[in-house]
Amino acid sequence: HNDLFVRHLEVVPAARAGVGLFHAAVLAGCTFVIALPVLLWGPVDGHDVGVHLHWIGNFRQSLAEGCWYPRWLRGVNNGSGSPTFNFYFPAFSYATVLTRLALPDLITSMWAVSALALWGSGVTMLLFLRSYCDRAAAMLGAIIYMAAPYRMLDLYERGAFPESMAFVWPPLIVAAMDRHAASGSRRWLGVIALATGA
Repeated sequence: HNDLFVRHLEVVPAARAGVGLFHAAVLAGCTFVIALPVLLWGPVDGHDVGVHLHWIGNFRQSLAEGCWYPRWLRGVNNGSGSPTFNFYFPAFSYATVLTRLALPDLITSMWAVSALALWGSGVTMLLFLRSYCDRAAAMLGAIIYMAAPYRMLDLYERGAFPESMAFVWPPLIVAAMDRHAASGSRRWLGVIALATGA
């Protein structure tokens, strides 16, 4: 079965498996359309927004105090603290703190990072699908992945912003596994490790 899988990958030209500037721009346009309600009427106050604001505020404070990988948030739970980032992925918080340097507040920064992650998830899904289908089908699959109902619920009802970044990594991991299986190149192992750790 593995030989058949590798033979399938070998017939996909390397040039076909990439993501061009045009495709990335189309996905950016789709991101704009999906985020249009926020641009028109401002950020939505979803169920989890307050929690994430509190966590990222404390995360940012820990960074300002010189702790470059905050795992304990001492300001949450009425000052009792919480080991939130011992188990919660930190990439979204780092990105939000970074974008906060250029944006007016944390909620705007969270939405900006979520929009960027939405676009990134489309790019990584397109990268994955290009190994299995033609350009049009891969683009359609990437757009469906970006605009899936659960993801809209995440953004506009739950306010579970970090999950928007979690959707970036699975297609990238599988695409890297495909390319490692086909080429044997160790660089794809590095991509898998970094994407899994994010």
